[in-house]
Amino acid sequence: QQRIARIRSRGRDDRPHLVSVSFRVEADEEELVAGAVRLVVQVHAVDNAAHVADAVELWEDAGLDAAHGFGERARTHAAIALRSAADAWPVLDRLLDLRVPDEIVLDSDEILSLLDHGAAALTEAGHQVMWPKYLDRDVTQRVELGRRSSAGPREEALHDGLFGPQALFGFEWQLSLHGEELTDEEMDELARTTSPIIKLRDNWVAVDSGVIKRARKRLIRTVTPVQAIAATLTGVVDVEDVPYEAVVGASLLKVRERLAGAATGELVDVPAGLRADLRDYQRRGLSWLAELTSLGLGA
Repeated sequence: QQRIARIRSRGRDDRPHLVSVSFRVEADEEELVAGAVRLVVQVHAVDNAAHVADAVELWEDAGLDAAHGFGERARTHAAIALRSAADAWPVLDRLLDLRVPDEIVLDSDEILSLLDHGAAALTEAGHQVMWPKYLDRDVTQRVELGRRSSAGPREEALHDGLFGPQALFGFEWQLSLHGEELTDEEMDELARTTSPIIKLRDNWVAVDSGVIKRARKRLIRTVTPVQAIAATLTGVVDVEDVPYEAVVGASLLKVRERLAGAATGELVDVPAGLRADLRDYQRRGLSWLAELTSLGLGA
């Protein structure tokens, strides 16, 4: 009442009129099971982000005593902001057709679009997208390098000839939830999903199309022993021109240790057939070549 009296006494409306819009993702258990969420529109005062209300309040509650506390022109500015958001992510065109542009329901394809690029496009345009805590998005991926056999990837004990002519290594995707690796069964479940909303470890998780693709096609590529060693030494692999840290399997880690130790380890004896007096650095080089040969890398 004091605010209303102050406005009337001044003869003008000093409530905030310039507003921006953001979006809040919501869903109940039934909607999550169906693979759907609601996108709720929120209105913020431009000069005070803490002054916020749902769009439905702005559209349905008018007058000086409106609980949302926004000025009469706020609705017009909110409509302009919604048009800006729809330009950034066209799925929001559906909001513009509503008498009260309060919320829309997103299906699986639209959720994927939001996860893949929609949220980033909206954020860049100045419209934040807020996700609920009960819908987890902390699925990360990394690249693992290990030896492959006919039955698939498998780590083996280090032995001479590990890099023989038939040796084959591969880069594979490994997904994790909150830093804990997903099991093969969980990866298979993720690969089979037809919705970006899936329940893992009793938690609802939202995954983008990239994560689903990596669960379905885990093998990135096979590599030769020399390429495997190069990745082992650098710890980096390029996937589609993007560098990723390569997590190396146990056998390759042992190889890396042996290669590093060859530079300072015991020197091999000079072969009897080699008639030459080798200097220390030459014997060190000979020892290095002998180590490579013992690993099956040749020399």
